[in-house]
Amino acid sequence: MPSIEYEYTNPFIEEQTNEYEDPESGEIVTQTREVERVPIRVYTRKWKEVDDGVYRLWLRITATEFGQELYNSEVASNVTAPDWYDAMSDEVNQWIESIQTGVLPDEIIESSVSNATATVEEVTDSGDDCNAIMKIEVNEFPVVAELGAATASFNPNGGEV
Repeated sequence: MPSIEYEYTNPFIEEQTNEYEDPESGEIVTQTREVERVPIRVYTRKWKEVDDGVYRLWLRITATEFGQELYNSEVASNVTAPDWYDAMSDEVNQWIESIQTGVLPDEIIESSVSNATATVEEVTDSGDDCNAIMKIEVNEFPVVAELGAATASFNPNGGEV
């Protein structure tokens, strides 16, 4: 089965606290849970081999609600930022701004790819998201891209990524 994976190695952790009244005792109960949050998500709509070792990928790139909140303000007091964020906050903000304006930084996308030559062929704005068509000429699998502290990898042959 073909494999396209996308993940953050260390996401943000948001502490969410909920209070409710226990129906039996009438006491106020407080529950706290930790939720992983990420500022950007990449979805692969489809991929196609167009020539031997040359693939075209159709992607949707979106700034999450959390990413938009992060872009508009500082890290909230109930959120623990991962270690990488201090060094990469400007890059993350650039990605979010690019998604919001529909103008992705092609050179950042293309230079982030290893094991292949990548070319961004087209980017279209679809409101809160961007749609991108990329062509990759593969040197070896998996093809890996380091995108703003997230890792995307592509291996049409499946297997370990």
